[in-house]
Amino acid sequence: MANLLFPARAWPGEGEVDLRPPITAFGRYDLLEKLGDDPDHEVFVARSDGFEGLFRLVALKRLRPSRCADLPLVSRFIESARLAVRLEHPSIVAVDDFGRVGGVYYIAFELVDGITLDELIRNLARRRLRLDPRAAARLTLKVAHALDAAHHVCGTDGEPIGLAHGDLCPRHVLVTREGRLKVRNFAPPSLYREHGGPLGARMAGLACAAPELLAGDDLHGVAPTPRSDVWSLGALLCELLAGRQLFQGGTPLEIATAVRTVPLAPPSTRTPGLPAALDLIADEALVRDPAQRAGDARGWARSLEAFLGTQGYGDDQLRATLYALDERDDDATVVHAPTAVSRRGRAPAPVELGAATPAPEGGTLAVQLARDPGVWGLVRLAERHYSAGRLDDVLVMCRSAAILFASRGLLAHALCAYDGARRLLDEPAVFEDLLHLSELATGDQALRQRELRRVGGLALQQALLAQTDGELAKGGALATPFLSALPPDAFARLVQGGHVRRIPPGAAVLREGEPGDSLFAIGEGRLVVTCTPSRIDTDHADFDEDAPEERTDPGGKARVSPVVVASSLRAELDRSLTDDPRSYDIVDPRQTRVFLSALSAGDLFGEFSFLTGRPRSASVEAVTACRLFELGRRAVGGALDEIPALREALESFYKERVLEWMLAKNEVFSLLEPAARRALLAQCGVYDIPAKKVVVREGELHDAMYFIKRGEVEVTHDDAGAQVFINKLGPGEFFGEIAALEGGPRRASVRAVTDLEVFRIARDDLQPILEASPEVKERLTRAMRARSVELKRRIAEQRRVLAAT
Repeated sequence: MANLLFPARAWPGEGEVDLRPPITAFGRYDLLEKLGDDPDHEVFVARSDGFEGLFRLVALKRLRPSRCADLPLVSRFIESARLAVRLEHPSIVAVDDFGRVGGVYYIAFELVDGITLDELIRNLARRRLRLDPRAAARLTLKVAHALDAAHHVCGTDGEPIGLAHGDLCPRHVLVTREGRLKVRNFAPPSLYREHGGPLGARMAGLACAAPELLAGDDLHGVAPTPRSDVWSLGALLCELLAGRQLFQGGTPLEIATAVRTVPLAPPSTRTPGLPAALDLIADEALVRDPAQRAGDARGWARSLEAFLGTQGYGDDQLRATLYALDERDDDATVVHAPTAVSRRGRAPAPVELGAATPAPEGGTLAVQLARDPGVWGLVRLAERHYSAGRLDDVLVMCRSAAILFASRGLLAHALCAYDGARRLLDEPAVFEDLLHLSELATGDQALRQRELRRVGGLALQQALLAQTDGELAKGGALATPFLSALPPDAFARLVQGGHVRRIPPGAAVLREGEPGDSLFAIGEGRLVVTCTPSRIDTDHADFDEDAPEERTDPGGKARVSPVVVASSLRAELDRSLTDDPRSYDIVDPRQTRVFLSALSAGDLFGEFSFLTGRPRSASVEAVTACRLFELGRRAVGGALDEIPALREALESFYKERVLEWMLAKNEVFSLLEPAARRALLAQCGVYDIPAKKVVVREGELHDAMYFIKRGEVEVTHDDAGAQVFINKLGPGEFFGEIAALEGGPRRASVRAVTDLEVFRIARDDLQPILEASPEVKERLTRAMRARSVELKRRIAEQRRVLAAT
């Protein structure tokens, strides 16, 4: 019988790239196949585009677009990504990347070709088999080692931060046919703050701890601890030994009661013939009084290690056990995906220019790049040459890397890669290079070749092509917000006033409430945007990670509002490139925060404070080592006022962020794909309307729909001369949808109660997008019907009141 235990899939191995055509593209990833989904998430096998030297398959988990409006869910998602990046152990699923594409958040995990322990147990039960007790002990030991690493993650004071998994169960542990094991889904601490522990979270319908494996000391909403994980390790061992749940019950509450009260029998009573040592080991973990239980996984694991030592059972024996359980027929067909050989690997940390580093490695250029492939690998090689005093090589490498990035439209990457060359050239030469980088962002490959020839970089390009299977030759310009919209002269003048900042992992780049007037473009790295819980108001748009405030005067010219927006990121970073990284403030991971957004290479932030100089209203923390290109208002000087194209491009970007955020948070338009939302917002007009002015007058023939950015309106209806109040609407809500859908005269009047900012969408611009999105059209139609019912109800109520008086 084929495929008895593990699926017969054959993803490419190490050193290969999956060449299947994608289902669709998602940012720099190609989505190849769907692995699963739930109401909040989708999981895909995805292939990175390889441009930055990372050809690999990943398991890409993303929030559904319609769920990205749920602030607590988004915060937990980002918090879990930040937490996972800190966990480095061979038996913990690694995070390759996280960020967002078009407002949709994602985490890219290493792809594990295996099954969960829950699936392993169920597969064996269907065949009426039980796992070898030694294999159960070996698998549990591997989990214990992974948890021990997590329990000893330290804060800035060098002391463990008390991290625990908090959600350990068989479905959160993966195992491969070769016996490799990976723990996943560490529960973010906010899950316990918001739901009072696994029982409450389970009843809320969130993906939390399995009820049958609830840790006894978590049932009252206490935050998980390493001792909690020890209990779950014991329960996991018992389930692997017995092949069934340790605690039974028809509801989560019944199971929780069983965890607290049902007497615990040794595993051998359910599985006769087990070694007595395993009974004792399980009993050490399943102690209801936490104070009497092992303090962490390391202490408890010693007993497992001693038992397995007496049995002579290690990884080789575990592999043999799993192979035997998964024997296939000789004629079983395994479908292999088309592949090509390619070097790939995790990029090493960047090296500071001027820092004390080893001399460049020996060997040819190709050999050196093979050790660290990709365009960023070329930049890191230049940094090593800088330390060795090979400045001519640095100049060629940094200029070539910048050209390669810019030819893909990756201008933030290009500016950071160019930094080494900028140090060695005079201002006229730098200005000329910057002009060319902007011109390259159109994706003109002939221009790229001319530029590489000009700086002596053709040989470098060929060496890179040998490492990336020709991926660099594909070209195809992407877009960097704001920077890509600038004409070359404006781009060069602007960025001459900026500089590159290097940020170590864990550092606070910006802090909530501090002053700052800088704009940042991310060239490399991952960051998170956070604020203190007291700053969150879920009824308003003031804490969007990107939403700047914009107004337009009656003449249509954009002007900047002095309102602070929480999405702009914090305080000016006044340190030189060669500062000791320890001089940065390191964020205490035990601090309670709400996670607003994830930022990654190519993102831009800080535009509101850049324009207004107002304080920041959220904080930004570097999760990985980062390169940022900073533009300070003072450094730019008068360029913003002297070059109209600069201000126009920045304000256009500013408007786009506001409306895209509003659409993404709206219950109707959040269903649109990000590209459709951007297409819609491109057609929107922005208007300022003074208080008491009528925006829409009943009976008039207008067919536009409006979104409220700021302010309030009241909706009324004229019933034979009597004004009937229908509703009051505020930020993020819309009106005018009936005329936009059906045409005809307005059925009600809308008046500004306060000064008002609105986005106006014409019916002709809305209809094509609705026709392409039936679900959005249906939801908008339901909203229209609900408002029609409300109108009739209000009129009837008004008439009853008048009749009674």
